[in-house]
Amino acid sequence: MTKKILKDFRRLGRQEDVDDPIVVCRFFTPFNRWSWYPISFDEEAEVFFGLVDGIEVEWGSFALEDLEACRDHRELLIDRDKYFKQAPISVIQRQIKGRCMML
Repeated sequence: MTKKILKDFRRLGRQEDVDDPIVVCRFFTPFNRWSWYPISFDEEAEVFFGLVDGIEVEWGSFALEDLEACRDHRELLIDRDKYFKQAPISVIQRQIKGRCMML
């Protein structure tokens, strides 16, 4: 995680009472269709909270340590989408829904 991303999480805070929270970054696996869209980060616990697009689309917590440790048989790691532009979660949800309708 970059210093800028950490700074953005600090600036936005937990976003608990925000109707349309901002997704700060995107993590993804190059070996399947999973993506993680965090809206907050607990620095002490090193745990994100956000939308997970995996087998199902659901809200949940995910640890930075777990993302960094995830590997497959080719030793590929979960990566951060370097081209991701911060956006409200409603925009991300529409993109996910549109992609699912195409499958």
